[in-house]
Amino acid sequence: MKIPRIRRDVYRSGKRQCHWCHKPLSLIGDRGAIMTIEHVIPKSKGGKNKRGNYVPACLPCNQRRGNMDYDAFANIAESFLDRCLR
Repeated sequence: MKIPRIRRDVYRSGKRQCHWCHKPLSLIGDRGAIMTIEHVIPKSKGGKNKRGNYVPACLPCNQRRGNMDYDAFANIAESFLDRCLR
């Protein structure tokens, strides 16, 4: 299976983990959660399809964020993780 370069680059630059919950990610589903590409600035809010606007995310975090602003979701994700880690 050929994986597009942009996906590989986002995967590597994100240290192979979800930007939000730090769960290990996989490009092809062989281990960990499958990586999705998250837009730092949502497309619906003017974000571009450019490498600098991408971070790796697991599907649950990507879906949970929707089109929330980055900082707003960062605060929610932090409190969510605090509850999960207790």
